[in-house]
Amino acid sequence: MQRPMFLVPMAAFVAIALGCSPGSPPGGDRLAQAPAAGQAFAKAAQADGAPAEEQPRKIICNASVELIVEDLDKAQGQLTGLVQEAKGYVAKSDTRGAPSSPRSGEWTLRLPAEGIRAFVAGLARLGEVRESKTDSDDITDRYYDLKAHIQNDQAEEESLRKLMVEKSADGKLEDLLAVRRELRELRGKIDSQQGQMQRWDKEVAMATVVVRMQDRKDYVPIASPSFGASIAWTFESSIGALAAFGRWLVLAAVAAAPWLAVLAAPALGLWWWVRKRPRNGPAGRATARPAAPPASP
Repeated sequence: MQRPMFLVPMAAFVAIALGCSPGSPPGGDRLAQAPAAGQAFAKAAQADGAPAEEQPRKIICNASVELIVEDLDKAQGQLTGLVQEAKGYVAKSDTRGAPSSPRSGEWTLRLPAEGIRAFVAGLARLGEVRESKTDSDDITDRYYDLKAHIQNDQAEEESLRKLMVEKSADGKLEDLLAVRRELRELRGKIDSQQGQMQRWDKEVAMATVVVRMQDRKDYVPIASPSFGASIAWTFESSIGALAAFGRWLVLAAVAAAPWLAVLAAPALGLWWWVRKRPRNGPAGRATARPAAPPASP
């Protein structure tokens, strides 16, 4: 069924009349209001949490360097000086060696992350670099995701606190205990997340560098022990071995005590039965002896 043709111009006339009515703003005003609407939308987006600028990246840097040095003691002193210049500190150190073998050492250092490249390059002055490794872990996304989770959990915690205050007046005890339990679990979660954030902040700010150094030449002790020192050391070692043997005997006796208590009753019963058991044959029977031969005349 076709629509009457006079309806088309009538619809156009109604649309023009409505567009020019005093209650509606003219087309120019609408165009002028478009930028204002865009600005309002941008402000609302920022209010909803959209970042106004790019967040700084969070990168954890680590490095390890292995060196061969001419003098381990001298190289250790130089390493300490480099660490102080870089405003870092020695977190752990370990040196070891035996006669007729090269000494070696390992140092775990914590340094400001921005100076780690210059520090690693400066280690080449200590000796021959055998191995050098650097590693980085970009935790930017994980860092800010965790930060957003903490903010959401803190907002939820605040809501639960307000709810607990409202329910404390006329609420049921069961409801109050449920809210309190929820608050305790949420607070534990927030503390754990904040602890992880603090660890990440420290790891991002301070890089970890592991330095291993080894003497090029064999290690020779400063002086060999004297005969008297060897005697004293041997005597002390013997005393220590004797004390260790005594401790072992005491522990063995303590371990055997419960078993002796368990086996004592059967042993006493067996001893009593053997003692009271009747003997075979008449008691006190004397063994017959052969008669002596008669004396010769």
